[in-house]
Amino acid sequence: MIMKYIFRFFLFIIFILFIAVVAGFIAWWYTCDIMSSNEVIVPEVSKMRIEKAREILKEKKLDIEEIGIYNENYEIGTVVSQEPLAGEKIKQGRKIRLKISQKVLRDRMLDFTCKSLVEVKDVIRKYEADKNISNLIVLNKIIYIYDDIIPAGYVIAQSPEPRSEIPKGVNAALVVSRGKQEKDFLMPDLAGLFEEEARELLNNIGLNVKVQRKAVPDTEEGKVFAQKPGFGSFVKSGDNVVIYVYEKYKDISSRRSTIFPFVAPMDNRNHHLKVIVDDKKGVKEVYNSSIKSGRKVDISIDYYPPAKVIIYLDNKWYREERL
Repeated sequence: MIMKYIFRFFLFIIFILFIAVVAGFIAWWYTCDIMSSNEVIVPEVSKMRIEKAREILKEKKLDIEEIGIYNENYEIGTVVSQEPLAGEKIKQGRKIRLKISQKVLRDRMLDFTCKSLVEVKDVIRKYEADKNISNLIVLNKIIYIYDDIIPAGYVIAQSPEPRSEIPKGVNAALVVSRGKQEKDFLMPDLAGLFEEEARELLNNIGLNVKVQRKAVPDTEEGKVFAQKPGFGSFVKSGDNVVIYVYEKYKDISSRRSTIFPFVAPMDNRNHHLKVIVDDKKGVKEVYNSSIKSGRKVDISIDYYPPAKVIIYLDNKWYREERL
């Protein structure tokens, strides 16, 4: 009798489990059927007129987000691109983003002439920060040229021209000044000229003149005896030039003597060596002759300390040494 009740109990449990499995299968099938019925395949609407694209997407129960852009390759009111792409499976009600070709937005070109390049870039950055006129001007090309009037870094010309009608996103080109073009000059020989004559000559080629005066016995006051850079050196307008000028001599004692050695460069060339001593009594030439490559010469020098030796090799300043 007990076994009969146990058997019936197990049959009841098995029946309940069967009912639960069947109900779960039916619920799963129903859910999948509903979900699949809410999915659609995205249609191809690119290159269609926007009116036709709206109609097709509305039939598929899809929402639309339209974004107007300028594209010269598409007729106004044509779909340029879509997202998601055609062929993708999505749920009904999802938003489809369409980019639509629209009329070109136009404005007036700003006048950048005679403004610094830094100022121009700052103006363009401010435009980029404004969402209403973003990307109005794109600085595409900068050309640098020399100009004797417009300072370096300032705009000489531009394209498009100032105040001309331009589309949004126009590529702009600027011509910017490099300033005056520096010219190379050969340094003239100033030795023997009076100070005013040397100044006038150097000022005419745009060089800045500095003067150092030295007292030397038995010399003519006001005459140039040395220069830096030396005769024949290349200089540019605006370079600094030092001229050494004799001034009135005052006798000072404490004379000293030394031997100054010099070795010519090892370059298989003959050189011209000139040595000048600059001391309390002034400036004097102590050696002026040709010298072979690698040759050593010992130069006897009398001087009044403090003193220095100025060496010119091939008429160019070579180096200075203190005695």
